Amino acid sequence: MTTSGSDEPELRYQFEDQTPDYVPADAFDSVVVFYDAKESDLATATVIGPDRLLTAAHVVDDVEFDENGWAMRHVDMVPTRYRVVAQGDPLQPHGDWAVVQIEEPRWRDFAPMHADALRDGWTPTVGTEVFLVGYAAGFFPDRTVDVKAPTPSVVVEIFEPEWGGERWFGRGDSLHLGGMSGGPAMVWNAEHGRAEVIGVFSGYSPSTSTTATTARLLGVPVAQHEEHESTPAFSIQRLPVKWLKP
Repeated sequence: MTTSGSDEPELRYQFEDQTPDYVPADAFDSVVVFYDAKESDLATATVIGPDRLLTAAHVVDDVEFDENGWAMRHVDMVPTRYRVVAQGDPLQPHGDWAVVQIEEPRWRDFAPMHADALRDGWTPTVGTEVFLVGYAAGFFPDRTVDVKAPTPSVVVEIFEPEWGGERWFGRGDSLHLGGMSGGPAMVWNAEHGRAEVIGVFSGYSPSTSTTATTARLLGVPVAQHEEHESTPAFSIQRLPVKWLKP
């Protein structure tokens, strides 16, 4: 996989929920809209405690907070005061995550974490099917987000863990996932019948995949042809394990 800023893939701006039929309608209920009405900025977050959310650092990095460190955002369209408890550096390969606290505890049910993802050094194997869950604007062509409906997702496949294992890349349809930033990357645990969080979706980079085919004459290679396809490499940040406890 190579990346190049001049090799931008063509992205679709409208698309449908890709959640498979075997995933229950309430499997993603711990995923919430994290919306800044003032800036018309749509993002996503995951409930990880009674008053805690996990999202992407770039979602809250340039926010203006008051003198006590609080800011306002809509959580599932309810105006909510919040503050940042911890965050990484979004300019670093493994830093685009943030844990925020809302002013009043609201939740009793939290997103389940994948046990392996909480171990140091773990990385998903190539070919693992992953759900990127959240409120990408492309799901809502009429610009109306229904927070009571099942949370939508798109399906990607892990194709290249980054060196060091701090983030991974998934490949799927060429979709513009603006609004899904900060949402969880989840895998299906068939044994427990639930979706479990393995990381945080932070965006994408252009990716060029190369397929080589060899022409043969009477079994002897005579020519090789390469096809190059531009696709987005969806970036998934490793979980900030020490900050996941309520």
